[in-house]
Amino acid sequence: MQKNLKSLATMQRMQSIGLELFYKKGYYNASVDDILKELSLSKGAFYYHFDSKEDFLFRSFKIYWYVKPIVH
Repeated sequence: MQKNLKSLATMQRMQSIGLELFYKKGYYNASVDDILKELSLSKGAFYYHFDSKEDFLFRSFKIYWYVKPIVH
């Protein structure tokens, strides 16, 4: 259970920083290495959770749309 929580926390951190970098630099100008450098993580950590940069973006947006708060 503890390992799953740590894994989810790592994914969430990657997604948060990754989306922020995509916003600031643009999707094509932000690299996986940029995301990992911000978090001091290895490429192995990234590819353990995601198949590619495209998979990362898709899954990050998918989670955002499912959990974003409803604002009236």
